[in-house]
Amino acid sequence: MQYPEFQNIFIDVDRGVSGVGRETLKIAAFAREVPFTKAVDIGTGSGFIAIYLSSLGKHCEGTDVNPAALACATRNAEKNNLRVNFYPSDLFENVDGTFDLLICNFPVGSAKSSILNTPIEFMKSFLPKGNRVVPLVAFLFIRKHREEMITRFLQDAKKVTGKNARAILFL
Repeated sequence: MQYPEFQNIFIDVDRGVSGVGRETLKIAAFAREVPFTKAVDIGTGSGFIAIYLSSLGKHCEGTDVNPAALACATRNAEKNNLRVNFYPSDLFENVDGTFDLLICNFPVGSAKSSILNTPIEFMKSFLPKGNRVVPLVAFLFIRKHREEMITRFLQDAKKVTGKNARAILFL
């Protein structure tokens, strides 16, 4: 799909990969207004945010625990003739360097295990966009893990941020 209001970037979303939702678009629009030198999009999914910010000439990397998401994001960057560094990481586990902007749209309806995450995302990808039933049901099952993930994010962020770093989080 092409996004005219976002530098006309093209993003295809594979089955098993989180799609480009309203939250993703809002985060991307907000991030373009934030001054930064180097950003990382944790849980990048299709790569939309990292690709969009890179299309503006900004440095943004993307991480994900889902190998299907990383493959999808890499292909999307190539379709847009951009070089974006996408790599596997569970939150900041494999993040190297210092960033002055952290971006994360915490999942609703994902699992702790990357083995389970792909089937869950695959099932969600068959639903009509905007369907709130399955994410709400899935949230009941993953609520504790999600809370732990948010806590870990907040505790570990200081490992990869500088003095005046900012974060854009969608909780």
